Amino acid sequence: TNRPVSAPQVEIPMLNKLAILSGFFLGFVLVSEALQRGLGDVENIFSKNAYWDLTFLGFLSGPTNPLNIVMQDIFWPETIVGVASLLCFFLGMMVIFVVVWRVAPPGRVLSMLLASIVVLVATAYVTVYAMSAMVWLIAKLNFFVFGLLLLYRPLKPRKLMKS
Repeated sequence: TNRPVSAPQVEIPMLNKLAILSGFFLGFVLVSEALQRGLGDVENIFSKNAYWDLTFLGFLSGPTNPLNIVMQDIFWPETIVGVASLLCFFLGMMVIFVVVWRVAPPGRVLSMLLASIVVLVATAYVTVYAMSAMVWLIAKLNFFVFGLLLLYRPLKPRKLMKS
């Protein structure tokens, strides 16, 4: 039995990818804001009692705890980061809303829109969390990071073209 489908399944992954892309851009803006505050400086990563000198539980309850994020700092339109985060969020939501409006079957518009908002916010948080985890791990490994970088370097130089 071939029933007509009001929302082709081919279009649904596009909606998911739009939400993920918008969330990634929002997370990238938030990470760049943290870098502007100096949280990526070498002193804040490697020195004792610096911002990233935390235990594992301190890391989970501190910089990566979503309850510690102040929304007024993120979406404050007087700063360049606030304007960028507002643009990322609202432009992403406008595109998602248009796609949901065109693709969603009747009666499913609101649920698909809410799911897209959840994916957007979750992707932004995962982007910030991944960058925070990377910097925290670099702070914990300290000078061993440079040894790992030397091990990662290939032993033989790669040739771009074979002759």
